[in-house]
Amino acid sequence: MADVLAKIASYDGIPIDVTSHHTDFLGLIKKRAYSAWDLYFQDKSKDKGLWYRTLSDKPPNVPWFCKINLNKRDLSLALRLRSYHIPLNCFLYLMRKTNSPNCTVCGSHEDLYHVLMECTRNEPLRQELLTEIDCGRENLFFFFHNVFSSKFTTTFSDRTLSYIIYSLFLRQSDSGDLNYVSNCIQT
Repeated sequence: MADVLAKIASYDGIPIDVTSHHTDFLGLIKKRAYSAWDLYFQDKSKDKGLWYRTLSDKPPNVPWFCKINLNKRDLSLALRLRSYHIPLNCFLYLMRKTNSPNCTVCGSHEDLYHVLMECTRNEPLRQELLTEIDCGRENLFFFFHNVFSSKFTTTFSDRTLSYIIYSLFLRQSDSGDLNYVSNCIQT
């Protein structure tokens, strides 16, 4: 009976001018904004940001770092690792800060994969890390991928960040540009 009366009142009742509060639409606004962001992310990651796309196939509803406790330096490094903006020769070459994208030790294309997985400069550190985390060399890149992705809360995240930071410092000590890495990691 109440439904019938409510329906009748909707077109025969007393007209009242009521303005909805903005919070009544907040859920709808968030949903539409996320959908627009998701479409933009899907479109733009077809040709740019492919590395980041492998870490996260959809934009998160909540920032990935909200669940973990990182100090400013580690969070900054994690964000740079996720976006692939690390001061290595391949990135510096694109920025026209160096003459070659190649590693000064190995001569290979110096990107993050090279520094973490291949470079002979870091082999003793890499072996130490493999032993400590009890991980085979064939699974190391998958391990790094998990650390860089939204699964950053893995047990060995702190140790892995230490390995990455030290690897970057070793690389920079060879080129004599310790200030550049130090500034990138601390900002």
